[in-house]
Amino acid sequence: MREKSKEEVWDFANKLFWTLALVVAVITILGMVFSPSVVHLFAGKNVAGVQAVELNRIVFPYLFFIALAALAMGF
Repeated sequence: MREKSKEEVWDFANKLFWTLALVVAVITILGMVFSPSVVHLFAGKNVAGVQAVELNRIVFPYLFFIALAALAMGF
């Protein structure tokens, strides 16, 4: 980053941000849609299904914003 101009660094950061946002958005949407399968995959059949699925659907959007915040902290 020291060898590049300020505009090139910001252009790279912009492309990286939107790429990460797109990838994490797709993962978030898939995680919310397939939440019952994800819960059963990681927790097994013994978990109270409805509450775990609902909580999982709340947590996935949180992960989207945390991923973008982590990227912002890196720059």
